[in-house]
Amino acid sequence: MRRKKNFVFTLVLIIIFLVSGCQKIMPVDAPITDVYTTIFPFYAITQRILDGNNAYRVHCLIQPQDGCIRSYALSDWDLYTLGYDADIVIAGGQNLESDITSLESAAETDFILMEALEGIDLKDFTTDEIFSTESHFYGKNPHIYLSISGAKKVLGVISAMLCAIDFDNSAEIESQSEQANDELNIVAQFIFDASTATQGKRAAILNECCFYPAEDMNLDIVAVYLRESGEVLNEDMIQKCVAELISNKTEIALIEQQAPIELIDALESNGIQVAKINTLSTYTTGGWQYLLDILTDNAQSIVNAANRINETEIQN
Repeated sequence: MRRKKNFVFTLVLIIIFLVSGCQKIMPVDAPITDVYTTIFPFYAITQRILDGNNAYRVHCLIQPQDGCIRSYALSDWDLYTLGYDADIVIAGGQNLESDITSLESAAETDFILMEALEGIDLKDFTTDEIFSTESHFYGKNPHIYLSISGAKKVLGVISAMLCAIDFDNSAEIESQSEQANDELNIVAQFIFDASTATQGKRAAILNECCFYPAEDMNLDIVAVYLRESGEVLNEDMIQKCVAELISNKTEIALIEQQAPIELIDALESNGIQVAKINTLSTYTTGGWQYLLDILTDNAQSIVNAANRINETEIQN
């Protein structure tokens, strides 16, 4: 019964995929297929799905960086590389890549374009007054791969789309995907157990990527002060940020791990515990295990911050 359901689901995906504008289907006798992903999380997931399949090579296009992944503009070299070498490109879509139109245009002739966030329900801040329409924070937040449930959904989308264009290998792809899902379930159990120590803690978000880990750990988000990844705030801005968080009785501040030390010191010196979150934009040479480790480490970072709060309360 389960295999039959998977088969029907795959057929539905084929129909959707074909009518969505995809111009290229992999021939049965194709040589090695080069798959390019825009960012590391998609690379790690795709690599795991295709593990052991010698018909594919998986590459990560965007190299490590400290800044916001949504500010990255595809270079002429990036587009040349994809046009020359890529058979399949896996992007996020849903407001993740700032230059998705260039990929869509190239996909008409050069490669198959998949969107890993297709059909996934994302946090939407379109109606939230704290976000200006001129800011890329406005609208949907595409960083769902930083939550355990989000990573599982992305895994499902990429797997289904690969099955849709490579039906001959669909059984192997589905099998690898199921194994990967089981491995994510182990991390999910750890996060679920760990969240008992963090549930209800009053938290502030200082980077848009941190919304999803905060949700995983059942934090109560009481303040949002959004900045670009790695952005340096001047002294007045730091004081304003700290004052805002204090006024909201913030206990834990979630921020990217590459945040300036001056801001972190200012938060901690005012009694706000900092949980540093790896946003998966600064590392691309690892693979699937690294992704699992980071999802685990991010949860542990929040637990550690909560434990420091409890220690302080005991001392007082």
